[in-house]
Amino acid sequence: MCPGRRFLRPRCRTLNSPPNCRHLTLRNADYCLRRLLLRLGDNPETLDASSIRAAMLTRAQSVAHSQVSSECTVLRSYLRFLAANGLCRPGLVEAVPCIARRPAASLPRYVDKSVIEALIASCDTATAIGLRGRAVLLLLARLALRSGDITALRLDDINWEQATLTLGGKSRRSATLPLPQDAGDALGEYILRARPRCSRAAVFLNSRAPHCGLSSASVRRAMQRAGIDGDGLPVTHLFRHSRATHLLRDGASPEAVAALLRHQSVETTALYARVDVPMLLEVAQPWPEAVR
Repeated sequence: MCPGRRFLRPRCRTLNSPPNCRHLTLRNADYCLRRLLLRLGDNPETLDASSIRAAMLTRAQSVAHSQVSSECTVLRSYLRFLAANGLCRPGLVEAVPCIARRPAASLPRYVDKSVIEALIASCDTATAIGLRGRAVLLLLARLALRSGDITALRLDDINWEQATLTLGGKSRRSATLPLPQDAGDALGEYILRARPRCSRAAVFLNSRAPHCGLSSASVRRAMQRAGIDGDGLPVTHLFRHSRATHLLRDGASPEAVAALLRHQSVETTALYARVDVPMLLEVAQPWPEAVR
């Protein structure tokens, strides 16, 4: 067996638990590592610094910056695992090049508030699927959750007395967010009226047996029914971008928006200020030729 499989796959398995952001990250890392091993070979004893560095620099010329940066991160973790278990020469992790972080050149895509509200209102609350869809869309629209947050949300993550949600996020750090009134009402109505009765702890379940965790594909189908074109952008990203943009336009501070989006750096949140044209017009200096 390739050491890469032993490195990642057993950690991805959990008993009777819905996939969360961490499990999705490990699954993606497993897929990424398999692609890298096709270039580097699956025999750790043959790895050397020159081949590792050459392979990653060649890769950087053919794929997006974000992708090769993620691949370098996965490769470093893999090499550390091999070195710790005596399967390769120590110090090879230093051969993985550092990919410089480039400022985001493209603007975040978003939709108007009216479009978001129309999408929420399009849910048929007379059906179980409609109740579930409305609860999901309200959580996405009000709290800017990720798809992994929706699929990983468990019943004991909801504190009804304090009106809060506890989320795991993309790392092991948990975060507690306030639960808005309309989202809480929709969530409670779904759980009481439409959620299948089963032993699973996940909040959102498929309506048909077996009642496994909900996938983000159902949210994309709801967008298609409402005529919203995400232009290839992941559904939850469109909601997150829209929520962040609207909050900044309404006068919220970047720190407050970063706390809602659970960004580690305010610099990441500052990207959304670039689409606030009225605010930019207030601080923009006149073009020199126009002053003359």
